Amino acid sequence: MKSFIRKILHNEISQNLNEGRPLSGKNKFAKEWLEQYNNLKKYKSEDGRFIHLADNKRNILVSLDTQINETAVTWEIWSLLYKVFGEKESRRKIISWLLSVYKLANMGYVYDETPDMMGKISDSDIPVDQESINESIFSKNIDQLKRFFYNKWDKEKSEGKTPSIGDISKFGLNKAKDEIIALYIEYMGYDTDNSRTKAIEKYLTTNVFTEKDITEMSNFDQGKISVTFYKVEFSENENETVNYIDLDIKFIVLDGSFYSTEDGETYHFSTGDNPFDDFVTYFEFKEEIEQVVESFVHRTLENFGFNINRHFDYISVKW
Repeated sequence: MKSFIRKILHNEISQNLNEGRPLSGKNKFAKEWLEQYNNLKKYKSEDGRFIHLADNKRNILVSLDTQINETAVTWEIWSLLYKVFGEKESRRKIISWLLSVYKLANMGYVYDETPDMMGKISDSDIPVDQESINESIFSKNIDQLKRFFYNKWDKEKSEGKTPSIGDISKFGLNKAKDEIIALYIEYMGYDTDNSRTKAIEKYLTTNVFTEKDITEMSNFDQGKISVTFYKVEFSENENETVNYIDLDIKFIVLDGSFYSTEDGETYHFSTGDNPFDDFVTYFEFKEEIEQVVESFVHRTLENFGFNINRHFDYISVKW
């Protein structure tokens, strides 16, 4: 039955590397191993066919061929994951990492390659995602910081998106993260008690999120989704000094759809509406959607300044 689900989905759905309760030693190892490659620089080839991720010495570690949707990952990244997880699970970990950190989509088949075959960035390759802000300027001028992010959030609103903090590291502003989070809480009107958990609760329960926000839906062929959260409950473990927060979340799918390339049919789904002929397939599909929304929740928590490994013992996201 799982093979049926995989055929329906255009690509494997990304999973957050932090799953279950508690985080297994293997998953923690995978996240920590991949985190050392979180600061690779992104380039595209002059003809637009290839997207490369390279280190500071211009060595290519990841190369996506957009024409045939194949992604080569250097053995340097792949090797230890392969020894621990095997081929299939290593591929899932790497796909999830590339989606969440570098926003790569349509990666297609992911495979390992030797470093000498990957090569180096050439002078004709074009840097992308290089929009940056001078952190030293903003550290001295909170008004300038406020103007920039208020304009950013106004633009997101005008485009029909839910304003979000986003990836602060993209702008080179990691040291100003607390100030940006405070500005966001103020912008969204969540500043009544200056509580970060309350701000997250209000953010999730007062907005409707679509595939524009839940970007993991890009792995469904022509995928659409509309989600609202009706329970966001934080609790603390009094006897824990680390991983001390539990979080229970429940959501409703207002509507969603995706296209099955296998049978040429568009499937529509929502809470209470089973698009499949049997419940076994439905519950497997339901778990896939929960994983997609859970990845969005994890990203939201991190955008608000939490560290999943350090702060949370248990996160449950249920449809």
